[in-house]
Amino acid sequence: MGTNTWEVIPSAKRLIRSLRDMGYEFSAAVADLIDNSIEAKANTIRIHIEWNGENSSVMISDNGLGMSASQIREALRFGSERDYESEDLGKFGLGLKTASLSQCLRLTVASRHNEKRADISAYCWDLDHVDATNKWEILQVRTADLQVKAREYLKEAPGSVIVWERIDRILDYKHPDGEFARKQLASMCREVEKHVAMVFHRFLAGEVRGKNCLFI
Repeated sequence: MGTNTWEVIPSAKRLIRSLRDMGYEFSAAVADLIDNSIEAKANTIRIHIEWNGENSSVMISDNGLGMSASQIREALRFGSERDYESEDLGKFGLGLKTASLSQCLRLTVASRHNEKRADISAYCWDLDHVDATNKWEILQVRTADLQVKAREYLKEAPGSVIVWERIDRILDYKHPDGEFARKQLASMCREVEKHVAMVFHRFLAGEVRGKNCLFI
């Protein structure tokens, strides 16, 4: 498994953990990722939330432009730069990472950008790894180790898949396999449906020229 390491900072594990506490609600975090997909010119966005106790996960996939391996690494780098609107949190290189890590301990980004070849690149932030090494280090993920649905989506067409695993902020990890956690996740799914319908209603209705989106 490959890694990509940036400068080692003594407080790396404390700082990256502190970024988890920026006040993201689950539905708002999902909406941030949907916004990224729309910017990547996706017209179909899938939101797949799977209940499986401690192994529950959230997956947001799209059929947008996709990213190369270097673009994924840049997208996962804190402080990365690209063109954003003046009030967009993403302009500071925080949107994808902070929204995701506010909800989970492991964030994986997998993508394919070649229309003719199903070459998939994937990297992840694993906060347990950051704790153990105290390094700003992302890990390369083998295609074979991606969730089956992620591989299937990216074999169909170019696009990107974001996977949240070890979703400790969503499921109370004191009892991740309990009925309370299952009901909590189901309730949060309904909140996501309402939030997406409210925030992205103009895209769903085809009122934004060139950006008609289908959410599945």
